[in-house]
Amino acid sequence: MQDLNDIQLREYCLKLINESYDIEETKSFKYIRVNKTHLYFVIKKDVNLILTISPMSPTKLLAVIEENL
Repeated sequence: MQDLNDIQLREYCLKLINESYDIEETKSFKYIRVNKTHLYFVIKKDVNLILTISPMSPTKLLAVIEENL
């Protein structure tokens, strides 16, 4: 991914998001799992903005979801 420019990186991330069927939602955020890994895009729903991509264990994801219900 280091060889990708900004536009290519954006398109690559959007492709990963669109191909994912593992999506968890709270009232403020979407957590979209990347390719059956423990990496998740964290998206702020009201502005449809990708905040980060970060690793989360199932336990951590459950805790985050419970905090934001």
